[in-house]
Amino acid sequence: RWFAIRGRIEHDASHGAPVLIGVARDVEEEHSLQGDRAVLDGLFAVAPVGLALLDTDLRYVRVNPALAAMNGVPPGEHLGRRPGDVLGSGGAEVERLLRHVLETGERPSELRLDMATDGHPAAPHSFAASVFPLADEHGRIVAVGALVREITEAVRAQAGHDRVLSQTRLLAQVSQALDASLDYDRTLAAVAD
Repeated sequence: RWFAIRGRIEHDASHGAPVLIGVARDVEEEHSLQGDRAVLDGLFAVAPVGLALLDTDLRYVRVNPALAAMNGVPPGEHLGRRPGDVLGSGGAEVERLLRHVLETGERPSELRLDMATDGHPAAPHSFAASVFPLADEHGRIVAVGALVREITEAVRAQAGHDRVLSQTRLLAQVSQALDASLDYDRTLAAVAD
């Protein structure tokens, strides 16, 4: 256990010996919280995905550098603002999703959001977001958390794959139709001549 001890030595004139007067206080919980805070600070500093904590008014309380880069807004400029203030037109949809989590306590499956941000204003980008309620020790929802990944390249690659697959299927259908319509004897005779 961790204790904080403060004291001083007094000289007792009646006994002639020094006396220690002090107070010992159990600080195990405070020490644990400081460790938890250090871990949380480290996680927010280095996480390669976007992390955010928002209060019950849907105002950003904490944002990590990865999410700030995705949004194109420095971390400090998020604080105290709502997603609609930071994300532009896409912010209203984000706020609706966050409000639903706060009101119901439900944790929806990962959501895909397509929107332009200040970080990517030229074209909409795709994001995978997980949002979740955060409750206190009494079970009351006191905040909402978000984990966000940029998935634009994966979405574009999948779209390209889908186009190639569709074209391949069309070519297979055309090939079958041509195969069914050919007269093999006439075709072989024409090729032989």
